[in-house]
Order: sequence, then structure tokens, then C-alpha cells
Amino acid sequence: MFTDGMFKAPVVRLAEEVSRRGLTTYLFVNTFFARDIYGSHANITGALHGAELAYLFAPSSYRLIFNLPLTYHEERVSQNLKRMVFTFASSGIPFLGQYSPRWSPYSPQSPIYASLESGQVHQGYQQHQVAFWNYLMPELAHMVTSDPNAKTTQSTSTHTTAPTTESQIITPGSDNVSYQSAVWVLVAVILLLLAVIVAYIVCSRRRQMLHSNTLSDQ
Repeated sequence: MFTDGMFKAPVVRLAEEVSRRGLTTYLFVNTFFARDIYGSHANITGALHGAELAYLFAPSSYRLIFNLPLTYHEERVSQNLKRMVFTFASSGIPFLGQYSPRWSPYSPQSPIYASLESGQVHQGYQQHQVAFWNYLMPELAHMVTSDPNAKTTQSTSTHTTAPTTESQIITPGSDNVSYQSAVWVLVAVILLLLAVIVAYIVCSRRRQMLHSNTLSDQ
């Protein structure tokens, strides 16, 4: 859940906003569950954050930084990433492999993404988890923080010029506030659940102690 809220959902939201403004966008995900190259035992659930940078400059920098050789699967992921970056830098179109399907640009209507691990193209990356953070939580936060007596107004705006890389791609708005409010609401719910669990454990232990004392008195 932490990874969904802090990494997956914001990246997908960024891809949607950038592509909606007319910029060609390609999205790929790294789901390769590799060995712990960072020496941290906390990450036991999935791919390592930032590991694709190590695979991009492997094997020389990989061996220099981590003092480890690439495994067979790591070498395959490294080759897929290098091919994607090289073809995108040279032609503007990333290429996955000889027998891989065509990798189309990402858009909200066609959320195409590529898997770095398999080298295949898929559609709709974890839509339920992403929708929970990008749409449901902001809507709940807006319902909590909005004034029911306030009057709502609607405004429309048109863009006559296409955005460029020099102009601001994403303008800050109320979505950022709603997203932050949604995160705080979730944190409050988690803290409440933890308090309930702690209270339950304490009560259970006290009940066991009372029961044991009663048996010893008898």
C-alpha cells in the first residue's frame, strides 16, 4: 500500500497529465524481484526502487558499486532496458525486442505500458490500486473538507497552443491539496486501527493473567 500511494499512483498520474497535454509519453514498469543489492532487509515484497539505474549501466558500474556479478535474469533485464533507452534516444520510439509487440505511447484512453522484466506490452497497470489513490481518496478527502453550504461554480478553459517542453507541463491546483488530505485521512485510519489492535492485545493478556491467577488460587 505504501508503494502504491508513494510511487505507482503518482507516476501513473504524471503520465496521464503529460500525455493529456499533447506530449508523447512512454511508460514502463520494473517488476523484477531481484536480490537485495542495497543490503536492506526491509524490502521483501517486490522490485527494488532505483535498481533500473544500476541495470542500465551494468555490468561495469554494477560490479564496481555493488561488487557483484550479474545473474542470468539480471543480465536479461539489463539488456531489455539498454535496448529500450538506446532506441528511444536514437529514433524517439522505444523498441523492446524482435518478437515483442509494438509499444504504443501512453494515454488515458489507451494506458499502454511495457514490462521491463518480461519485455512485453500490457495495458492498464494495476488499475484498481491506482484508481484508489488517484480518484477515490481525493474524492473522499474533498467530501470531508468541503463545505456543504458553499456554492459550487464551474469554469471551462481552452488551450489554443500546444504545450512545449519549455512551458510548464503541470500546473499546481486543488488536486495536490486533495491528494495530501487523502494521505492524511489514510494515516489517521491506520493509526486508529493500530490503536484498536494494541488495545485488543492488552485486554487479551490481562484476561489471560486473570484466568491464570484464578486457576492458581483454586
